[in-house]
Amino acid sequence: MKKTQTLTELILLALAEFRITGKEVTDCRLRAYDAIMRVRLGVFDQYQQTLLEMKTLYGRSTLDLEFKDESGAFEEYNANWIYLRAVKWEEGLTGDFSRPESFASAKIVVDPKKETVDQLEKKIAAATGIPEDNLIILLRHEHGYNNTSSTEYFNMAWRRPKLIGECSKLDHGQMLFCELGEHGAPFNTYHWYGEFAAEAEKMTISINDVANDLEGLLYSIKISLRKSDTIRRLKEEVCKRFNLEMSEFYLVRHSSDKEIKDLSLTLFGAGLTSHAQVKVVLGTPSADGAYSVKVSTVRLTDDCLDRGNQLFCVEPLGEMVLSPQETGLQFKEKVLALYNVLNEDTAKQMGLEDFRIRAPLNDFGELVLNDCAMGSQNLFDEKEFYVHINQPDRYVAYDGAELEPQQSLHLLMREWNAETWEFGALIEI
Repeated sequence: MKKTQTLTELILLALAEFRITGKEVTDCRLRAYDAIMRVRLGVFDQYQQTLLEMKTLYGRSTLDLEFKDESGAFEEYNANWIYLRAVKWEEGLTGDFSRPESFASAKIVVDPKKETVDQLEKKIAAATGIPEDNLIILLRHEHGYNNTSSTEYFNMAWRRPKLIGECSKLDHGQMLFCELGEHGAPFNTYHWYGEFAAEAEKMTISINDVANDLEGLLYSIKISLRKSDTIRRLKEEVCKRFNLEMSEFYLVRHSSDKEIKDLSLTLFGAGLTSHAQVKVVLGTPSADGAYSVKVSTVRLTDDCLDRGNQLFCVEPLGEMVLSPQETGLQFKEKVLALYNVLNEDTAKQMGLEDFRIRAPLNDFGELVLNDCAMGSQNLFDEKEFYVHINQPDRYVAYDGAELEPQQSLHLLMREWNAETWEFGALIEI
């Protein structure tokens, strides 16, 4: 079909395609169709309009050809209706929250603008067999921005007389998780709440099939784990799938093409989210999960006006191997040794108290504390660390009671003269 053709032409084409005879164009109309819920939705009956003019037709992959019944009328339809899924909790229930159709459910039709929560309860009670007075309805909201979910207790007592549309926004196909329970009971006693908590701990990792997809183009194999499982556990599952030894392959982040070296990290701690793509690469993994990192010296500067807003200067110092198991102090000692070897002049030699280590992220960087585990610094090959040599004239120490390093903030600031519009020196507080 061309976009300039009319709805009449589309219907005639459909009649011919399905070899339907004895029907006039006005005896039928097209409907949007939800093949998963098996319900008809929007109506398309502007016969003389072109497809280009029918904006609501855009993106519809499935249409239904509807015919008038024996009385000459079409099926009743209201544009305000939405179709919901009521899923009843039962012992031994199975289903995949990412695929709503995997749950056995009852179809519920409501008009959120005219029907109340109490009326919705009556419909669900009739469909599920749960007594209305003991019907608990929970909603599960997924938050893609941080890969979490939250639970909403939908049919609280004060909501029952209200219109559905005044409570929560329910979308077509939304799942209503229903169970037999007591209103006002502790939230964690509801069965669905426990199911949601268990689901929140799950994570599905997509990997490539090394037998057919060495380049990592499809990521067709799914491995289900818990967020608290380690990268080592993920590697063990890969070993089972492909009959490999741990020493015969390594894992690479699809997003950055960097090897995941610290096998002790949890999946969550490694920054992986559900359905993350991890590439299995045949070859020898890096020894002991160590990373090759860059080290540079950094110093505050006042050149922000004539050097493109530059607040500090960075000069490369060298590279070194860093283990995630090292502490901040151990790393600092290695950095000190490197610096002193490169600066043989006694006058330039430093001690541990003469500098601080910073972990930049497109900025001056947070301080790396002596007691921190370096594995917590989001390590990857060629990650850069700054050696900030003390600048006494640009540092204002905390003046007061002893301050815990973990609870402190370091701010950069400078004075600005409102009369001359000149900046003063940049200092750290």
